Amino acid sequence: MRIDLISDIHLDFWVSPKLNDAKQRKAIERFVETLFPKRGEVLFIAGDTGHYNNQNELLLRLLSERYARILVTWGNHDLYLGSNSMLKKYGDSSNRLNAFKRICDTLPNVTFLDGDTVAYEGMRIWGSGLWYGVEDMAHWRATMSDASRIVMNNGYRFVDFDDYGKRCLYRFDPNAFYKREIEKLRNLKDADIVMTHVPPMLPDTIGKSWERYYRFEGKAHLERIRPKLWLFGHLHRRYDFTYGSTRLLCNPLGYPDERKEPFQLQSLEI
Repeated sequence: MRIDLISDIHLDFWVSPKLNDAKQRKAIERFVETLFPKRGEVLFIAGDTGHYNNQNELLLRLLSERYARILVTWGNHDLYLGSNSMLKKYGDSSNRLNAFKRICDTLPNVTFLDGDTVAYEGMRIWGSGLWYGVEDMAHWRATMSDASRIVMNNGYRFVDFDDYGKRCLYRFDPNAFYKREIEKLRNLKDADIVMTHVPPMLPDTIGKSWERYYRFEGKAHLERIRPKLWLFGHLHRRYDFTYGSTRLLCNPLGYPDERKEPFQLQSLEI
């Protein structure tokens, strides 16, 4: 089985959502032809497709014409309600994510993974976005857009004031969310391929304080499940290394201003 891997597409940074429908379609068609020059067998998208579901839908429809099977999971940006109009439309980040899932359900060769296992070509494949734990909530709110752009209407409310005295209302509890998401991984007994947006702890340590929000305590799960591949995103840096019997891979597109060289789709035979 030949697979291609990408994450952190952030489509609206590459194609303006302000374009009319016809221009957006042409721009996304060019985007697909540039990044995915060859037709492939299986494509893994490890989260953060984009901020707008209408763009994501067009992207997936075009990609579904180039791949026999596409497996998608969500990332933190796939939960964002970044404007008043989006907040009014969805009301809750879960509603936006569920709308994204329904888009995938309309495409027969696209599967959205959110704590689910599927079988393909003799491989057991599990995927979910996952999350991370937060110890210093004040630092997290000051550092991460997740704090203000994710809304979960589950009763959690926190009011704070920024450096300018502006009142800020937060409606997202990251630790409660982390407990819910990590339980999905705990329920997984075995898999040949695991795909998450947030990666398990990696052997490198940058030392920057915000790095703690880009990994989760997954070493024990990695050692317990021992998949052949663990695919992930979120870090916006390419990784390819082996831990025990597991090869861990990250191949992000990222933002336009981050790219120092042309993007290359990562492909491998398994």
